[in-house]
Amino acid sequence: MESESLRNLLGELSAFLLVLQFALFVFRRILIRSKNKSQGLVKFVKFLKPLHVYTGIALIIVALTHGILELNWMKIGTGWILWSGIVVAFILYLFRKKFGNTWVRYHRTLAFILIALLILHLIIQ
Repeated sequence: MESESLRNLLGELSAFLLVLQFALFVFRRILIRSKNKSQGLVKFVKFLKPLHVYTGIALIIVALTHGILELNWMKIGTGWILWSGIVVAFILYLFRKKFGNTWVRYHRTLAFILIALLILHLIIQ
């Protein structure tokens, strides 16, 4: 596989993983606000929830690899800013016991910022 197609594949996989991370929040909100709980949606949320941490770790690794291949190590662009925010979201998760219940609010707020940064990254690239 040539270098450019590998970089593109890793970029697309990173974007997919970030959207998948955000999907858990979106679908849980839909489920909470829904009067008639769709069993399909309940199953989907139960499927996504345990994967959230693992897909987050995969996102960090895949996005880092994509960034290294795309921009070399030291060049800073929108992707590195986006990746740094992803790492901060993961650090919030790691220190969740120290932050108490407030960590979730910061984690979710950061998720919205990360989606906006992803859109910006995709437009600017």
